[in-house]
Amino acid sequence: PETIRDRLAVIPSFFDETFKHFSRQGARVIALAHKPLTWDKSTTTSGSAVNSCVRDDIEMGLNFAGFMVFECPLKTDSHQAIATLKHSNHKIVMITGDSPLTACHVSAALEITKKNILMTQRKDNALFWVTMDENIQSPFDLSKVPELSKSFDLCVSGESLTEELPLLPPVFFNNILVYARTSPEQKTIVLTKLKQYGISTLMCGDGTNDVGALKQADVGIALMNVVPQIDAPKPTSSHVPESIVGPRLAKNTRKRPKKSKATQDKLKKLQNKLELEDGPPPLQLGDACIASPFTCKSYSVMPITHIIRQGRCTLVTTLQIFKILALNSLMLAYGLSVLYLDGIKPGDNQATITGILAAACFFFISRSKPLSELSPTRPLTNLFCFYMFFSVMGQ
Repeated sequence: PETIRDRLAVIPSFFDETFKHFSRQGARVIALAHKPLTWDKSTTTSGSAVNSCVRDDIEMGLNFAGFMVFECPLKTDSHQAIATLKHSNHKIVMITGDSPLTACHVSAALEITKKNILMTQRKDNALFWVTMDENIQSPFDLSKVPELSKSFDLCVSGESLTEELPLLPPVFFNNILVYARTSPEQKTIVLTKLKQYGISTLMCGDGTNDVGALKQADVGIALMNVVPQIDAPKPTSSHVPESIVGPRLAKNTRKRPKKSKATQDKLKKLQNKLELEDGPPPLQLGDACIASPFTCKSYSVMPITHIIRQGRCTLVTTLQIFKILALNSLMLAYGLSVLYLDGIKPGDNQATITGILAAACFFFISRSKPLSELSPTRPLTNLFCFYMFFSVMGQ
């Protein structure tokens, strides 16, 4: 709407208030405008006349036609996935190309933001922090952003920081929860700055404009965005009235013989087999899944938590294997030393059984599965630390 507004011949008085009203409710608003094209039909054709025109000239002086409002309901399990991630002490940041008002409404609905929200807005070549009602709160001051984030949740608009965004320090990005009206390049900048600040990032995207950010993130997850199929309602009756199709066709559409139970079971098995063979939808060039190491083939966003659970399980299992290896070596060295002082040497069978038991420990630990819930306490990421040293030596 902001782009169309600058190209209208006459701006309606209700323009700004109308599209902002729907944006505050979380809807996506598209402004529609039109303009008749005229040319000298005696000298030029319609195709050559259009090709010779400059786009900026054609798209100026438009007549306002109306707004197209799209209501995009949230995915059924998005709230549960975000609540799980926040419970496990993960910070959630929204990066979207939607308008700031729409992004702030969605972030509040998903409880990404819980405080009052301040947005960046440029007025008269000056940058301000404004509320959802566009009341100026304070001028934009980079040094006061950390202090401001303690009282408010901050939303940054890519339109208002087009030139400043690449020049901002990485510490600035650690205080922002919502990025709206961001271009693909700006999404990549945000991920790069967060990594420079020392934050491990996981990016989830479903479009071509997320490719750059998915490649910059430590973990990239592409959503196939497959809408679940809804079965069409079955007709209540197969009989068509005679007044609509005539007596001849109505006779043919009356009752048909029912299929036998064996035939129905056979058709059902064949249908299930075809559904299994279909598999996931084919990938298309330009999809986000080409640039990301992980691809979610379902409509749900819960696999994001599955990846974190599997990663934590792998990390804990690896550390536990190293602890068992260290303990086994210490116990074996101590046992052999004591036996050697007593003049005893273990036999081949004893050494074989000890090796088999140690291998069984490694095997069963490698078969461990992740917990059903994510814990707020994160596992260790370093093998050489005081906890691992005192744990091994204490045992």
